[in-house]
Amino acid sequence: MTGNELLSGSMMSRRNALGLGLGGAVGLFLVACGARPGGGSAAPTVDVSSLNSTDQGLLAEAQKEGTVTLYTSSVPGTVDQIVAALDQLKITVVPQRLNSAQLSQRFSAESAAGQSNADVVMISDPVVLPDWTAKGWLSPVDSQPAWSGWPAQFKDTYYSIVGINPQGIAINTNKVDATNVEDWKFLLEPEFQGAILSLDLNNVGGVAFQFWDMIRLNYGDDFLTQFAAQQARLIDSGAAGAQQLAAGGASLFVPCSLTNAIDQTNQGAPVKDLLPVNAPVTGAEFAATICSRAPHPAAAKFLFNFLMSEQGQKVLNSETTATSSPNNTPGCPALPASYVRPRYAEAATPAVQQELIRLLGMGM
Repeated sequence: MTGNELLSGSMMSRRNALGLGLGGAVGLFLVACGARPGGGSAAPTVDVSSLNSTDQGLLAEAQKEGTVTLYTSSVPGTVDQIVAALDQLKITVVPQRLNSAQLSQRFSAESAAGQSNADVVMISDPVVLPDWTAKGWLSPVDSQPAWSGWPAQFKDTYYSIVGINPQGIAINTNKVDATNVEDWKFLLEPEFQGAILSLDLNNVGGVAFQFWDMIRLNYGDDFLTQFAAQQARLIDSGAAGAQQLAAGGASLFVPCSLTNAIDQTNQGAPVKDLLPVNAPVTGAEFAATICSRAPHPAAAKFLFNFLMSEQGQKVLNSETTATSSPNNTPGCPALPASYVRPRYAEAATPAVQQELIRLLGMGM
């Protein structure tokens, strides 16, 4: 699948392919030993005795280098789990955790200057990857063992989607009595006028644009203008929106990632995130890639394959993070049946973004 095809987006059905380890046969046996607040789990236990010869070879070469630098926008708990898992394999993960915009700026600046600091990048804004590919900053990954068994819709010659954070409607359960939502039209109920929080498209990144682009594509311009009439209060980040919702500052927050909602729920807040059951759903997608000038190329290959293994998927996508495994790895939250891939190229077009801002009444 080409970069343009991967970024175009299409309706997905549930996939039941099994995660089959690093090289497609047998993967790391990793057991998470109890959840902890704030994401992630206790330190995993790793047993490499079941690795096949290909995977053993990858591991041996990675251990010779001993270190791998990971640039990521993942939540801290997930990063901790990756570090803990590879530490038991005598590979030190050096994480650089930034939000997607900061990560993109840093990696782009370093690469343009000819610096080689990152080995693997895992970012929740895949829209930047075709440009990085064109500039020669990424290595092809289609020869990696785990890549061949990955769903075609979620891989490209230069990267793979390794986790998905669905975007839904977060509710304050003290204010809204709902156990499920049939459709996004729930947002237009008169009772919610003035009681909705929404991300300000003037101040946030691409995920919110991708969400509203999906809504517009499926419901038309009139839906957006009707939502504007609901007089949503605008905020500048998903975490802040979930916190305000938890404090009783609104009845609904949209779009809200499952991760932001469950973080509040796990703290005992009256917050629940609902995904419409009879409507398309989209989300933030995490892409993993290997840098073309990786200082530790063997360790980079091992980490990339680990992220796509069954147990790597369980580290990335758990009930604690609420993110979905792209190939529906057993033990991970399932990808919503009506999941729709974001239209990255379209939603990043300035003309489309300005039109979304206008229709939603968010003009400055």
